[in-house]
Amino acid sequence: MKTLLFATTNVNKINEVKQILDIPNIKIEIHKNFDVKETGKTFKENSSLKAKALFKSLDKKQPVFSEDSGLCIEALNMEPGIYSKRYDQYKLGKKLEANEKNQLIIDLMKHKENRTAYFICIVTHISVDGVITNFEGIFNGTIALDIDCYKKMDLDMIQSF
Repeated sequence: MKTLLFATTNVNKINEVKQILDIPNIKIEIHKNFDVKETGKTFKENSSLKAKALFKSLDKKQPVFSEDSGLCIEALNMEPGIYSKRYDQYKLGKKLEANEKNQLIIDLMKHKENRTAYFICIVTHISVDGVITNFEGIFNGTIALDIDCYKKMDLDMIQSF
């Protein structure tokens, strides 16, 4: 079985990726002591930062991948964007619970006619020989008028596809 290291510290994300990438003979693991600041100005920069940091930290080179994703809303000048996970701290300077973060976006969108949004995900893969490949996926949608508590993922509760 081959191992693919995932450059993340987010336990929820690793579980989600394991469900999505159910590939025979591939074991997805996280590196125990991995931590990197997301200082990029784009999703691609942040994803690349994480993958490169993990790859460089390994004694024995092996394939790694990382991901950066978020919600971009036209009426909010493409926010929350790269700040999607920490939009509460970026916008209000304090940490909120998931439902409160969703309500913040609903409130900011209250009088907006244009509810067009998209969810973007950039995956960066670095092969054993150091070749970097980026993949991009975009899901277009709209921001809902209220929170759908029956959806599982935080930002999915306010976006319709």
